[in-house]
Amino acid sequence: MKSLKLFLIACFFSIKSLSSFAIVETDVVGVWNAYDSDDVNIARMEVVKKGHMYFARLAGSAQIVGRLMFDGEDTWEKGEYYDIKSGKKLKCKLEMQEDGSVELKAWKRFPIPFLTYKEVWRRVE
Repeated sequence: MKSLKLFLIACFFSIKSLSSFAIVETDVVGVWNAYDSDDVNIARMEVVKKGHMYFARLAGSAQIVGRLMFDGEDTWEKGEYYDIKSGKKLKCKLEMQEDGSVELKAWKRFPIPFLTYKEVWRRVE
């Protein structure tokens, strides 16, 4: 009986801790600082929702640089990202991290790890 009580208590706290990491579809909406792989702040991005799509634009600008859809869990995918430096459109996805940041991964044709462009976005407080 004592072991059953301990098991139920452990289950309760496990479920409670998992619920604190639940991702809500609109968690990505807001203003973010974008950092490159050297942790240099390269841009300030704003993500807005229109219909079922999410759009990323340079903050204070109307220029859209990204378009994504939420997958229902922790990723916004099936997107396009316009790389301002190269002038190329890339396929992309955003993935929410446990620390509250978002990781952008972008690629030309296939998501090959060593050919994938990455940025980390941290929410502007």
